[in-house]
Amino acid sequence: MQGDSAVRLSATSEYQPAPTGAAAAPSSTGADSPSPARPPSTSDAPKPACRIRRAEGSGFSSELESQLHSRLRLATMILASGYFAVGVRSLIFETAWLRTSDHLLIFFMTLLMAGMAAMLWQKHVLSMCWLRRLELVIFGSVVLHFCWIDVRVLEDLTSTVLIGTRNEILGWRLGNVDNNLRWFVLIVIYGVFIPNTGRRCALYVTAMAALHVGLTLGVGLIFDRLGLFLTALTPDTVIFLGLGVAIAVFGSAKIAALQEEAFVSRRLGQYQLKQRLGIGGMGEVYLAEHLLLRRPCVVKLIRPDRRDESTAQARFEREVKTTATLTHWNTVAIFDYGHTVDGTFYYVMEYLPGLTLQELVARHAAMPPGRVVHVLRQVCAALHEAHGIGLIHRDIKPSNIMLCPLGGLHDVAKLLDFGLVQSHSLAERGSEGKLTREGYIVGTPDFMSPEQAQDSELIDARSDIYSLGAVAYYLLTGSPPFVRKTAMQVVVAHAHEQVPPLCAKHPDVPPELEAVVLRCLEKRPERRWADARALEQALAEVADRVPWTEEQAEAWWQQRPLPTLADEAHAPTLLTAAAR
Repeated sequence: MQGDSAVRLSATSEYQPAPTGAAAAPSSTGADSPSPARPPSTSDAPKPACRIRRAEGSGFSSELESQLHSRLRLATMILASGYFAVGVRSLIFETAWLRTSDHLLIFFMTLLMAGMAAMLWQKHVLSMCWLRRLELVIFGSVVLHFCWIDVRVLEDLTSTVLIGTRNEILGWRLGNVDNNLRWFVLIVIYGVFIPNTGRRCALYVTAMAALHVGLTLGVGLIFDRLGLFLTALTPDTVIFLGLGVAIAVFGSAKIAALQEEAFVSRRLGQYQLKQRLGIGGMGEVYLAEHLLLRRPCVVKLIRPDRRDESTAQARFEREVKTTATLTHWNTVAIFDYGHTVDGTFYYVMEYLPGLTLQELVARHAAMPPGRVVHVLRQVCAALHEAHGIGLIHRDIKPSNIMLCPLGGLHDVAKLLDFGLVQSHSLAERGSEGKLTREGYIVGTPDFMSPEQAQDSELIDARSDIYSLGAVAYYLLTGSPPFVRKTAMQVVVAHAHEQVPPLCAKHPDVPPELEAVVLRCLEKRPERRWADARALEQALAEVADRVPWTEEQAEAWWQQRPLPTLADEAHAPTLLTAAAR
């Protein structure tokens, strides 16, 4: 999974010091939304009566299930609150004319809606068929209650003795308007609130309107005093409710079309976007799913506001092509890339359920020396491959290294984000310089080598060695080597100030490990480790002094389980190194 893509391209941008120790809280990049439901397969597809027809076989049904679930949950909560308020009001102000049966019916409806809301609040995902059944129970019970109210209102009007014919007609007219308005609101709310096709919505809301009109005419035939009058008012009722039906059907069809259009726009070839995980300097990162394999993955695409910038597009394409050439186990894997219909460039990466090193330290404080050595050796292996083909990462930092249980192993390190990568070849640097130089410096000041701050175009692999040493310092102490108020002060400190000794902040760090880390942080490149392999060999010698076993790693992850894939929308920073 890709990490912070050029999150700080310039030292002139707003700078915030890196979090120090466990007291620093990690940032969240997600938005609350319902967890994506599993799309139905051919074997368990719901019956036609229980689903929207356009959803069949398109992957759209899972989104409708999630949306219908949340809409019904909200509707039942609103209805329960409304019935409770009506019940309280009737007990206080309208006890004179309401019967005991009316109070009991309101109390029953309150309990029914509250019970439905509690059922829909459960985390388990209901099928479309069950959701449609609940929809029928919820709105059907409201329709039946409204029918009861129609009969009660019309009955009371016939039995009320009013002074003067004009007052009697006025009372009948007001009662009829009150009934019509109640049904009008119900019809419109159902049409625009519950996801449906236009045909299904038309069928349901027309049935509601016809039920009210038929019931009113039926009551008029029973009570002679109302018959002629209600018959005369029927055209007004039909016109009023017909307007409500038209609004509901048009709104339902329009909303359904917009939802399907948005769904299609979130499909990139064989990949369905599920949830945005973060935004970086160039791109947006999404949790996605391969529609045929049903395999989770991560899609990164260029940000819409930078889509027309040729340099941003070229840098983005270079990032994916560069990463795709790397095959080491400890480098994030690229599965696919391409362009959308409107020219948006995207690429697909492996899904990594783990924590970035920045998140891990922020949540659980500094890491033990043995674990740090274990992680650094894996990153060195990934860098050795990149450096071997002439690529310099230039943005090694804790948020670009992910630690995760993977392939039956624990504490597998993955190097992310090659958006600022540079080639050793001088012939290639002319074009690359135009792509990367958006400000005075590129990279992240907290983990940037002195020579990178001075001239980011004339660096070699030893610059990544320095940055990896700064990452090691951060993992062992909980803070970067230099903590200052501004980015420029940090850059100056890296260039001129002595690194504070590790033993002063972490007494458990063995002298041999401290010597390895401090050699990485030498100001002059020639005094550092010559390459990633030399650093890895030095760390291997230290590993005997501070062992970290697979059993220890497994025990650590078991005590701190990650959220499941279904919960990712609620805690995306636990599962991704998405750009921030």
